[in-house]
Amino acid sequence: MLAGEISLSQAHEITKTESETKGAEADLLDLARRSDLSHVRDRAREHRQAHTDPAALRRRQLGLREFRHWQDRDGMIRGNFALAPETGLPFVRRVEAEALRRRRAARVAGGDPERFEAYAADALAGLVAGATSGGGHSQRPDHVELVLVCDLFAWRRGHVHPGEVCHIVGGGRLPPEVAQDLAKDAFVKVAFHDGAAI
Repeated sequence: MLAGEISLSQAHEITKTESETKGAEADLLDLARRSDLSHVRDRAREHRQAHTDPAALRRRQLGLREFRHWQDRDGMIRGNFALAPETGLPFVRRVEAEALRRRRAARVAGGDPERFEAYAADALAGLVAGATSGGGHSQRPDHVELVLVCDLFAWRRGHVHPGEVCHIVGGGRLPPEVAQDLAKDAFVKVAFHDGAAI
């Protein structure tokens, strides 16, 4: 940092991750020298999740979930939220898919498209109210695919052993019993593989 090779924010992320899970510093430092803060944060998150017991990570995620809102000086209702990956990923993908549909419809109508964030706000309000972009009301949420990767033996056993995996693609590790619960009442596609061979 003093040599100017990495930023103060990158140094903070590296030291914080190293203090929580040993062995992260060398990998993150090399990445920080050739990349930006967002990449360092992503790799740091992956390192923490890979070196944390899935059950402990699950308990932490459930303890961190929240929804807060307030009114700003313009009268806008603002907020933030935190959801566990198996809940949050389908939620944001559904909002983004609806926002993309709304933006496409605006372009087809010949209007001047607004910011994507504006369509996402409309999509969120519409989906909470149960409305679709066609003006009707949906009987069920839009289809959203959540991809889980879980070792078959860990799935059957209910916990992972060293070398086995159980995680949400794009969302981090989770205990096999949570994966089993998510699979209930779901359309499940299974791919068997041995290493890279499907």
